[in-house]
Amino acid sequence: MHTQLTKKFYLLFPVLIIITGFAMRIYMPGADPPHWSYVYNTDESYYAYNALNKLKQDQWFLNDAKYSLLTPLFSLLQYYTAKTLDGFSYVVRLRSINLLSGVLSVIVLAFFFHNNRMRLTTAALWAFSFIGIVYSRLGNPEMTLTLCIQVSVLLAWLSFEKRSFSLAFLAGIFAAASPAIKISGIFIFPVIILAVFLCKTENSKRNLYLSGVSIGIAAGLLIWCAFVIIPYYNEWSTLQEALTSGARDHMPKTLFQMSFSLLSLLLSPALLAMPLIWPMSLCWCIFHFLPNLRKRENSLIESLLFLWIVFGFAILSTSLDQPARWQLIIFPPVICTGLMFLFNNKSRKVLLFSLFFALSLSLFYALITDTFLKTDTIVPGRGIFSHPLIAAILFSIFFITFLITVSFKIETKKAIITAVIVLEIAAQIPLHSAYLLPSYHRISQWESLSKDVEEIASQNNNTIFSGDMVQDIALHADIEVLPTYFLMDEIDDNFIGEFFKRQGRRPTHFIIVEFNDLKWSRTAPLFMKSLEEIKRYPLLIGGAGFRRVILYRFKSYDWLETGKAVS
Repeated sequence: MHTQLTKKFYLLFPVLIIITGFAMRIYMPGADPPHWSYVYNTDESYYAYNALNKLKQDQWFLNDAKYSLLTPLFSLLQYYTAKTLDGFSYVVRLRSINLLSGVLSVIVLAFFFHNNRMRLTTAALWAFSFIGIVYSRLGNPEMTLTLCIQVSVLLAWLSFEKRSFSLAFLAGIFAAASPAIKISGIFIFPVIILAVFLCKTENSKRNLYLSGVSIGIAAGLLIWCAFVIIPYYNEWSTLQEALTSGARDHMPKTLFQMSFSLLSLLLSPALLAMPLIWPMSLCWCIFHFLPNLRKRENSLIESLLFLWIVFGFAILSTSLDQPARWQLIIFPPVICTGLMFLFNNKSRKVLLFSLFFALSLSLFYALITDTFLKTDTIVPGRGIFSHPLIAAILFSIFFITFLITVSFKIETKKAIITAVIVLEIAAQIPLHSAYLLPSYHRISQWESLSKDVEEIASQNNNTIFSGDMVQDIALHADIEVLPTYFLMDEIDDNFIGEFFKRQGRRPTHFIIVEFNDLKWSRTAPLFMKSLEEIKRYPLLIGGAGFRRVILYRFKSYDWLETGKAVS
C-alpha cells in the first residue's frame, strides 16, 4: 500500500506543479509585469515595434526605427504567432510567442533525461520557476532564445547518440538561429562544437557529428546574412553601434570590476530565486564534472550542460549590468545539473553538505544585502532568510516532507532528495504570491495614458506620437508612433531637426520621461520651446522607481523647416 501511494505521489505531485506553472503563464497575459525592479523593464516594446507595424500596416519598416534587424528571427516568429490571434489585444498577441516558448521550453527540457522521474521533476521545477513564468509573459526575446538553445543542445545530443548527420545538421541550424533571435545566443557555437572533445568518442562518430553541426551553423549564418545583414547592412550596423556603445559603458574594465561582475552574477537575485538547485548545480560542476574531466568520463549531455553553464556565465559576466531576463538562458542547465547532483549522489553526507552550502549561500546574500531577518516582505532572490516567518515555514515544509517520506519506509537518501525538491518548489510560492499573482489584477499603469492618446488620435487621422517610450504606449493604444529609442542619442536642436526631416512625417505630439525633461531643456532649448505640455502621468519604470511621463503637443513646426524654433 505504501509503495503504491509513494509511486502515485512521485507521479501526481510534479504533474500538478507543471499544470499550475502552465496556467500561471497563460492566465491574464496582458497584465503588467510584477512591480519588482529586478524583473520589470520596458524593452519588450522596442522588440515588438516592427512586428506591430506589420500587423497594423503590413509593413515592417515605416521609419528609422528598424529594431527587428537586431532580432530578426524573433520578430518574424512574433509576427506570425500574433497574426494567428486576431481579436486579442496587441500586447497579448505580441507576447504570445513567449507564452508558447515558455510551455515548449518545459516540455523540451524534460527530454534531456531518459529517466521518467527525472523528466517530471525537471519539468516541474522549470514550469513553476518564478523567473521562467515572468518572462514567458513578456515580449522580450530571451524566453524564445532559451527554447532555441535547448532544442539545439537536445538535437546535438540525440545526433551523437544515434549517429545521425541530419540531426547534427539541425542542431547547427538551431544554433545559428539563436543569435538571429538575439545576438547573445552566439555563445552556443562553442558549446555544441567543443562538447564532443570533452568525452571519449570514436573518431568516425566525432567527425560525423562535427561535420553535421558545422555545416548546419554555416547554412544558418548564410541565410541570416542573405536576408538581413547584406540587404540592410547600413541600418543594421547603425543599430549595432547604438546598442554596443551603451553596452560598452557597462563592460568591466579592471580586474576588480571583472571580479565584481562575476560575483554579481553568482549572487544574482535571478539565480537565488532558485535557492537550492542553483548551488547544487555549482556542486555538480565542481565535485562531479571536473574530477571526471581528466579521464574524459563524462557523457556528451553532461559536457553540453557544463559548457552551456561556462560559456553562458562568460557572456553574461561581460556586463556589470545583470538584468534577470539575460540570465534566463542558463536556467535550463542549472536545473538539469542541480537535479543530476541530487539524484546521482550515493553519499548522504555529500547531499547534506550541498544542502548546507545552498542555505549558507542564501544566508550570506541576505547578510550582505542587509535583508537578514527583515519583517516587512520577502525579497525575491535575496534568499529565504530575507523574511524570518517565510524561512520558518519553508524549513517546516522541508522537515515535514522528510518525516512523511521516511514514514513510508523510503531510504534516507531518497527522503532527503524529495524534501529538497519540495522545499525548492515551496520557495517559489512566496515569490508568486507576493509579486506575480497581484500583477494579474492590478490596473495597468498604461491605462490612463493610453485612453487619453487614443482620444487625441480619434480627433485627427494624422496624429503621430513621438519621443520616449512611445513604442510602449503603442502596445496598449491603437495609435501611430515614431520611436526615438536608440535613434536619438544625441539630443540637440540640429540633430532632432535632421532626425524628424528624415522620417518623412512629422509628429503632432511628443512624450518625455520626467527625469529626461531637464536634459532635453538644457541640450535642445529651441526644440523644447516648440512644445506645449498637456498632462503628466505616473509610471513605474524598472529600477528607476515611480516617475512621470509628460505629454506635449507641438505648437509650431517652423523649426523643422528652418532649423530654428519659434521663440
